[in-house]
Amino acid sequence: MIESLGNWIRTHYSNEINTEMDGQEVIVMGWCRELRDIGKLKFIKLADREGFLQITAKEGVASPNIFKKFENLGREDVIAVKGIIKANKEAPQGREIIPIDIKILNTAEKPLPLELETKKTPADITTRLNARVLDLRKPEITAIFKISDFLKRSFVDYFISKGFIDLNTPLIVGAAAEGGATMFKLDYFGKDAFLNQSPQLYKQMVLASGFDKALIVSHVFRAEPHDTYRHLNEILQMDIEEAFIRDEEDVLKHFDEYIKFVIENIDKKCANSLEILKFKIQDIDIPIKRLTYNETLKELGKNGIKIPWGEDLTPEAERKICEFYNPVLITKWPSKIKPFYCMKEENDPKLSKGFDLLFNGIEISSGAQREHRLDELIKNIKEKGLNPKDFKFYIDAFRYGMPPHAGWSIGLERFTMALLKLPNIRETSLFPRTTERLLP
Repeated sequence: MIESLGNWIRTHYSNEINTEMDGQEVIVMGWCRELRDIGKLKFIKLADREGFLQITAKEGVASPNIFKKFENLGREDVIAVKGIIKANKEAPQGREIIPIDIKILNTAEKPLPLELETKKTPADITTRLNARVLDLRKPEITAIFKISDFLKRSFVDYFISKGFIDLNTPLIVGAAAEGGATMFKLDYFGKDAFLNQSPQLYKQMVLASGFDKALIVSHVFRAEPHDTYRHLNEILQMDIEEAFIRDEEDVLKHFDEYIKFVIENIDKKCANSLEILKFKIQDIDIPIKRLTYNETLKELGKNGIKIPWGEDLTPEAERKICEFYNPVLITKWPSKIKPFYCMKEENDPKLSKGFDLLFNGIEISSGAQREHRLDELIKNIKEKGLNPKDFKFYIDAFRYGMPPHAGWSIGLERFTMALLKLPNIRETSLFPRTTERLLP
């Protein structure tokens, strides 16, 4: 029978209970991850967000009602337990809970579509994503998202400490930031609209409003038909934009300081998650190595990878350059492969003030000093084969005093993937959106 919590309130998560609390009454809640019946002893491995607890019922100690409820329990049923903490060297982490009462809050259908305990036959990524709710209950999967949460929070914390203001920009837009071919089109009250592929145009407009240091954390959407280990069609993008800069180095330095901030704090903030993953965060040399695009092509050429000048790096090339410099900031990209808002080099307009950050063999961030001069911006738009009239709302922001500015964005999923050296970016998205996956 399904029961209600009544007046019960959770007092502790599993990681908050220790041997020093011996004899204390607590209420814990979670899932029956494992059940064991050894005659006069019955055990529940209770799983919650923070780990596991052993619930131990002994004949002659626990009430007959407790034993009756044990008989009705199955794996992944949801329960609440009121009980007494007991220090026990033989129990996990040296503590267990002796139940006074158990409430069955809900039951799980059997058989389970995904095995949560047995490691002998690990499910493939498709099976796991089809049963994602169960997959997310695994400690090693939970650990990935706790680390991802830390990266997102640390991004906001770091940039707020540097005087940036946390702002929000539209997700439904009327013009493309980087080309309409990679945007999801929708009907907006009879007008053509798109899901935003980047907050780029709006975060620049924000700088014209006087917010000269802006940070934006936003979902973005890419209608790119790539079905690879490194692509998603919806990601969480973390952006900064800063005005009154001298050149792009004024925002490049934030990579050095933010990455250093992450590395210095992650072991302390995510110790348990890293332990579950059996993963040690690598040390990183600060400042991050800078290579120009031309230097990068020369380095790759010496190692057997030929990239024609003016083309983007292949995944193979990204992995190779990171064998020598990791992470690495690649600067001075050809202007023809950078967006229209990217400023060109004054002495060589074939080059831009754009840059990419590569880490553990994959690009995780890109940015540039932006073109803030109206005439040059309109010229760039036309050179890309675009119509300035389609960007009037954006261009108008440059008519009334736009300061020199630069910025970059970093994809949370790719950053998490690169940092933890995960094999597939789908591991870093709760419910990934790809060319083949719209559900769950």
